[in-house]
Amino acid sequence: MIILLISIMITLVIVTFAVQNAAAVTVQFFLWTTNVPLVLIIIGSFFLGALIMFLLSITKDLRNKIQHNPIKIKESKNPADTRQNTPVQEERNNHKPDQAGPNQDGQIDKDKNDSEQNKNKS
Repeated sequence: MIILLISIMITLVIVTFAVQNAAAVTVQFFLWTTNVPLVLIIIGSFFLGALIMFLLSITKDLRNKIQHNPIKIKESKNPADTRQNTPVQEERNNHKPDQAGPNQDGQIDKDKNDSEQNKNKS
């Protein structure tokens, strides 16, 4: 009921505005000239401005969503994909200093490997 009363009051204000501004005005735009009631010019300008602001806010919201929620790229299972580590790179990444494993050249350090085996025998 309250919404209906508010709607009726807003409608009365708009109708009063339209009646008081019903005078025809001449509008010129480059070579185009026409006579239009003043109320249509005012209301049309209001809605055009609202539409422009709405479109600008949508683009700003979309830009913010894109910046805060980047699309995550799924890992490719393609063997030719260069983003995946090779077995040697995986071994280097997982290599702990006290374990035998490939050195910088990709060769297994035999001295460390021998010392590890001697420790395991003791």
